[in-house]
Amino acid sequence: MSSIVDFILGTKFPGPFLAKVTHWYEFYYNVVHTGMYYKKIRELHDQYGPVVRVTPEEIHILEPSAYNDVFVVGATRKTDSYLRFSNGTGFEGSANARKYQSNSVLTTNPDMSSISTSHDAHRRLRVPLDKLFVRSSILRIESRVSDRVARLCDRLSSYQETDEVVNLTNALSSLTTNIISSVIFEEPSDYLGDPDFNSEWYDILKRGAGNVFIFKHLPWAIGILGKPVLRFLVAYVTRWTVWDEKARREVLLIRKRPSDLSQTREKATALDHLVHSDLVEKEFGSGGFPRLAQLIQQAGAHNVSHTLGTIVTYLLMSPDKLKPLQKELECIWSDHNGKATVPSWLELEKAPYLSAVVTEGLRMAIGSMNRTPRIFPNNDIKICDWVIPRGDEY
Repeated sequence: MSSIVDFILGTKFPGPFLAKVTHWYEFYYNVVHTGMYYKKIRELHDQYGPVVRVTPEEIHILEPSAYNDVFVVGATRKTDSYLRFSNGTGFEGSANARKYQSNSVLTTNPDMSSISTSHDAHRRLRVPLDKLFVRSSILRIESRVSDRVARLCDRLSSYQETDEVVNLTNALSSLTTNIISSVIFEEPSDYLGDPDFNSEWYDILKRGAGNVFIFKHLPWAIGILGKPVLRFLVAYVTRWTVWDEKARREVLLIRKRPSDLSQTREKATALDHLVHSDLVEKEFGSGGFPRLAQLIQQAGAHNVSHTLGTIVTYLLMSPDKLKPLQKELECIWSDHNGKATVPSWLELEKAPYLSAVVTEGLRMAIGSMNRTPRIFPNNDIKICDWVIPRGDEY
């Protein structure tokens, strides 16, 4: 399987002249041709070889043998992120916000990207979040997950023998949004309660995602076009205003609780842990909690639902792979016949075929067709007879 990776650099590597001197080359294929630069990059590899310049600062690698040299843990080599690649996502701050944060002045609209650009900063900021998703923490919220899965099953059962088509992408997105919001908030979202599984809302989000390439290349357009659009959406799309108000309301409520009570009570949420974290307060400021919660919710909702959708799709397309899974699950469920219980996560994780299905789903669900740029700040590396210079020299 090929490995496609990006580096940031400043030396001469093979590639088209326009890609070497301007970002408009990428803009043309991603905006005019609607996200087709990844296909063009493959053509460039066929023409130039395994190492190709794709923007003035990036090279692209297509070489399976390079995988283990590039994707490494921190103990092997530090890796920084490429700040420009966060432009247009909505989590980058303004130039003023970046300047203020560099001077340790807290802002109400923190730049979520530049805060964690460096390897060390990202590792430091992950500490309070990692605690939320360790095995013991997941076991504590198992009932929240199973309750919402049961509700989705009830909704899907209601469609039996109706000849109605169900959009499983939206249904699974509604499920994962409900689950992750129950992890973050005391007042979780109820997306599963929508009769159409929020099809109109997800269409709006998809259209919005299509503008990321434009705002990435034209960040000044956010000020001219983005703010009026956002004002319109805030006025007419109530989900955003309700979500933001809920986040701010819960932050105020949590601040009134003693920190030990917030983090040990039965219905403790992610915000309980984050609000009482001195590190998070110092790095993000008081205005950063709603944005951080929004970042967690988006990652927890989309990535998980996409993986589930990938698994369901491939199983339905391959009955020979679906049947062994059904047989294994039937054996597990048979132990609960006549009982008011369902198999627990501890039981399900011992099922070998189910575990293989989940692992394969995680492998196949690659997410968006986009690059994953990275910078190695302290090390030169050799790939395909090319020496990739360390990032801090350029």
